[in-house]
Amino acid sequence: MTRSRNGAGTRRTTTPITVWCLPSERAEIERHARAAGMSTSANLREVGVGYEPRSVVDYEQVAVLTRTHADLNRLGGLLKMWLTNEERIRPPDLERLLKRIEDASQKMIESAGKIVRSRT
Repeated sequence: MTRSRNGAGTRRTTTPITVWCLPSERAEIERHARAAGMSTSANLREVGVGYEPRSVVDYEQVAVLTRTHADLNRLGGLLKMWLTNEERIRPPDLERLLKRIEDASQKMIESAGKIVRSRT
């Protein structure tokens, strides 16, 4: 039989604690647990004994943010080239370039908001 940290046996052989809550409260507890990368039970146990879970970084969103940043750098380079070049590009091309910069900027803002899931 596997022993727990305090030597009292496994957790599954001990008595569970029942928590009564509203469906909205349960959803919030589950969201916090997912954000901390833990099961609901583990999260409640850790919080209950005074452990404060750290935030979890969404590495997929970090990758999206990095690619978007690179896109913005390339688009900024094109805009700089247009501003310093004697042969100016046509306004419709400039409008498309500015639209792409605006879209990439919005994508960065959205990704930045999703990087850190929670600080529960």
